[in-house]
Amino acid sequence: MDRFIDHVIPQTPGCPKSLMKIELLRGAIEFCRDSHIWQIDAETEVLADASTITLTIADESTVTGCRLSISSKAFNQYTRSGVTVTLDNAVTSDTTFEVTTFLKPDRAATGLPDILYDDWFEAIESYAKYSLMMMPEKTWSNPQLARINYSKYLEDLGSAKIKAMQTNDQTRLMVQQRSFV
Repeated sequence: MDRFIDHVIPQTPGCPKSLMKIELLRGAIEFCRDSHIWQIDAETEVLADASTITLTIADESTVTGCRLSISSKAFNQYTRSGVTVTLDNAVTSDTTFEVTTFLKPDRAATGLPDILYDDWFEAIESYAKYSLMMMPEKTWSNPQLARINYSKYLEDLGSAKIKAMQTNDQTRLMVQQRSFV
């Protein structure tokens, strides 16, 4: 988080660095949760008659979702709880699943992955500035500038959503017929 601090200090004079770090982390969590930009791709072999997959995650992260496919065809017959994916039906033969896991930093994270620093620095910085500047009756309060920072955050969030969707555009989505009952 320290890499961000020097960029937040000039617009939030008097704000404690510890509060800046909290808001930077909160910004990273919101950004990753809403954009799905932090992804880990892996191939997982599921043996015949098995019905669970354990997702691969990074240190200091939490799973926000996942996508499964077989031979680039979307596979939607599963439920997820934490890092465990349970297939609706056990596979009948050994099957290789392509698994994309979507992550966000956990609340105790002390650092962020390089993709967030390198590609989405301004988005996280803008979110933290927005959040800090919207705090009432603080020396760094500035609702007008906060709105500008929030607009910048939303713009970057939209770009990240598009990039996250394009990352796995080879997967063909298929509609599966299901009963309404």
